[in-house]
Amino acid sequence: MHGPLLVVPRKVLVGQNRACRKYGAAEVLPAFLASPVENVAIVASNCLGQCGNGPMVLVLPEEVWYWRQECKLGACSCPATSTGPFASQLLYPFCDRC
Repeated sequence: MHGPLLVVPRKVLVGQNRACRKYGAAEVLPAFLASPVENVAIVASNCLGQCGNGPMVLVLPEEVWYWRQECKLGACSCPATSTGPFASQLLYPFCDRC
């Protein structure tokens, strides 16, 4: 007999340290927070260790990295819920799990 299915909540870390903020992370975080998604926590993060490539976003528990997140003309989509070419274009190319 199987037990109940365990739902692991997803967490989206949005880098908010100096380098990510220089590239616009201060706009990305509130845009993600403005469109909440069930079982996805949007969290401000300290340095994610990828300085100069930001704003950086890390989706957990999958450990999928996104880079150069931008919010232009009010269009900003959380990568934890995005699919298609938008999401794949923003995958961080230097991540061995992406």
